Amino acid sequence: MISATVRYARIRTDWQSYSDEDMANKSRARFSAHDAFIDACNISSRQMAKAGEDNSWRTERGNDRQNIEDFACYVHCILGIEFK
Repeated sequence: MISATVRYARIRTDWQSYSDEDMANKSRARFSAHDAFIDACNISSRQMAKAGEDNSWRTERGNDRQNIEDFACYVHCILGIEFK
């Protein structure tokens, strides 16, 4: 999940500086990275549930793509702050 988070958050951050042409050329890659991040979240959540761990974070995100995008950036931010 971590690698999918970092990959997607990086794309989303870079997106702010892209021209319209760049956005058009890279939109499929962004969509794919977002789907991969969602899949990674779902897999992690299922594994946590099987292990009896709290996975309420996934339910709280729901299925709203924007909410999930924000979550990726939040996790990416925390990873950067906690870097040792």
